[in-house]
Amino acid sequence: MEFSTVHQESIRIKSKQAVFVIDPQEKGVKTITDAVLLLKNSEVLGTTVSGQRVIVSGPGEYEVGGVKITGMNQNGMMYVLHVDEVEVFVTSASALEKTLEGNEYEIIVINADTVLRESFITTLSPKVVIIYGLQASEAAKALGRDSIPVAKYVISADKLPEEMEVIVLANS
Repeated sequence: MEFSTVHQESIRIKSKQAVFVIDPQEKGVKTITDAVLLLKNSEVLGTTVSGQRVIVSGPGEYEVGGVKITGMNQNGMMYVLHVDEVEVFVTSASALEKTLEGNEYEIIVINADTVLRESFITTLSPKVVIIYGLQASEAAKALGRDSIPVAKYVISADKLPEEMEVIVLANS
């Protein structure tokens, strides 16, 4: 599975089965995608994505290219993707105020749109935390990690680290 930046506030998740873009923007890398996931109320028209079959913008159960998606709205949109034998939790820092207690996810993807609290992350017990957005560097520091921003991160279920790893995604 590959995570890469499309724009400072938008990323692409490419799995074996499908490609997803989170919160596409008007500017950024042109991307062909199977589905768009919206964390914020935004429109897909006039963005850099094309080819999307599905736009997911609310709570519910979805399936795109064999990838199961569960959307929840708890103080903001959150998604759980069952992709490439890994559970990926996608949300924004502002929506993390009310996490799903007791759930654990291998990978957490966070749009650092506000200050990030470490306690919300540790309760989810992730192996990898991928941070992007306007306050990505500050969010990594809040987790006690200095991280060099990368434009792309590749991981598979059999290569998940033992201890939590923090990745900052940003345009190079």
